[in-house]
Amino acid sequence: MKIAATLALFLAAAIGSAQTAPHNDSKTVVLPADTEIHLELAETISSQTAKAGEPVRFRTVGDTTLGGILVIPDGTEADGVVLDAKRKGHLGHAGHLDIGIQFLRMGHGVHVPLNGAADQDGQDHVTRTAVTTGVATALFWPAAPFFLLMHGADMVMTAGTPVTAFVDHATTVPLPN
Repeated sequence: MKIAATLALFLAAAIGSAQTAPHNDSKTVVLPADTEIHLELAETISSQTAKAGEPVRFRTVGDTTLGGILVIPDGTEADGVVLDAKRKGHLGHAGHLDIGIQFLRMGHGVHVPLNGAADQDGQDHVTRTAVTTGVATALFWPAAPFFLLMHGADMVMTAGTPVTAFVDHATTVPLPN
């Protein structure tokens, strides 16, 4: 009787500790849709030289964990693409960059689809150009056309620019070593 009671006590303690101790024996985990991923641009890109369709590199900033388990380590690479790039223009119009974030590159050839974008404009000088041209016309009209040649600024996104993306749909990923 004492042996059965002792065995039952040990068995209950073992079951209770197994239920409360978090562990993951699996080498994969499902990364849920809409998981927020913090990225930074891994390279500097400018509206002056970028062309639609060109690849853009990102890397994660900080570790991403699920239930205390490391799923995406800091520095994991991600890929994007230039969706639209417009150089600075005449009459003070600014440059523009629109970058789409495509996927996160995990181990074993697994790509996690991401949903996110970086969309920025350079500094616009349209108002300054119009005012300067108006003042020049009033004071010295022959110089006015030269002010119409003023340009806006190209958009430059420097390496390290923070961007947030989200997991597009639930994806099974390998756990890092």
